[in-house]
Amino acid sequence: MIRCVIFNIDDILINTGEYQVNAWLRLAHEQGIVLDDRSAKKMIGRGRMEGLRILLQRASRDYSDAEMIALSMRKSDLFLEYTRKMDETDILPGVISNLKELKERDIRYAAVTSSINGEYVLRKTGLKPWIDTMVDGNDIDRFKPDPEIFRRAAYALRKSFEDCLVVENSEAGMIAAHKLGMKVLALGKIKTDVNADYCAKSLDSIHITDLIE
Repeated sequence: MIRCVIFNIDDILINTGEYQVNAWLRLAHEQGIVLDDRSAKKMIGRGRMEGLRILLQRASRDYSDAEMIALSMRKSDLFLEYTRKMDETDILPGVISNLKELKERDIRYAAVTSSINGEYVLRKTGLKPWIDTMVDGNDIDRFKPDPEIFRRAAYALRKSFEDCLVVENSEAGMIAAHKLGMKVLALGKIKTDVNADYCAKSLDSIHITDLIE
């Protein structure tokens, strides 16, 4: 039985994808690395260092550990620069209505992101008052498809893994959730061999409370 919901923040609750893509593209350009939008999108949802390693595979030279740390910090700065214009309009359709319905049913939920800027984007968009529990990249050591972020969210909610529904839009996130025996609501078009328990185009097209017995 579903007793709580764990939402991925990025491109499920908040439109962060375009800002992440712009930051990765700019970093690549600064390093003379060719990167297109499609490849940049594949780096979203990964830890910064993992995304950076993927990016630097395209580089014409090797980077030292110190250089990688500096580039990682630069990526974070670029993201914050692009998100200066972020506001409540970046909350995606269907989010508030679903969160309201969950609160009315007294169903607890959490928001998670691999980014270290989870708290920042929640406050920037005005979504923070709706979120009681949040886990982001500052709280974890391993990233999806490792299930650590979902494990920590379940602990914070004080619910068993089997009671959790994870709302995801990535293959890595779905794999991570299923490793813990959590149910998955997949949003959007996900090309994956991992079967979701439920599917929907977006939160605007579904009432999550309808999935809860």
